[in-house]
Amino acid sequence: AVVLIIGIGQPLHVAVIECLIPLLFFPLVIFHLNKIMGDGVVLLGRRHFDPIIFRQAFSPSVHFLLITLSQAIMAQGIVLVLAGIVSPVKIALFSSLRTLSSIFLKSVNIVSHASWPELTRLSAIADIEGLTRLFRAVTRATFLISFGFIFIVSCLGHAIFRLWVGDNLVYDH
Repeated sequence: AVVLIIGIGQPLHVAVIECLIPLLFFPLVIFHLNKIMGDGVVLLGRRHFDPIIFRQAFSPSVHFLLITLSQAIMAQGIVLVLAGIVSPVKIALFSSLRTLSSIFLKSVNIVSHASWPELTRLSAIADIEGLTRLFRAVTRATFLISFGFIFIVSCLGHAIFRLWVGDNLVYDH
């Protein structure tokens, strides 16, 4: 996002950077984990490969991959359907506005997902009072985030959209 905001890149540059970041940081993470876990612990290597564990993990891994793939299809499927019906400008407008509005959903999900482990813990120990209190706090926080986002987009949506796409598309709410 920084590349687009400061104006030195195109969306393709951002996509390439997003693909390179994990590839660049993965070796650093492995090095750091090996360093803090001590000598003799190898996270990647043939000597620690166990075919039984691989077979056990393969099917759940493929299922998880299919979940991720289905989410990507759901997110981009509507764009593919619209591509055959409307003009490219309308698709770009739809995608841009959908991305702007999805920032809200992602911020709400951050709060919700961050609370899941604690909700699970409270449920496991049958702390109904704590579970209720946390649920209310998370609901209140997501409600406030929702209204804050609605206020920001209502007041500043045009400016955010213009900063993002320039004069290439017209913002109309």
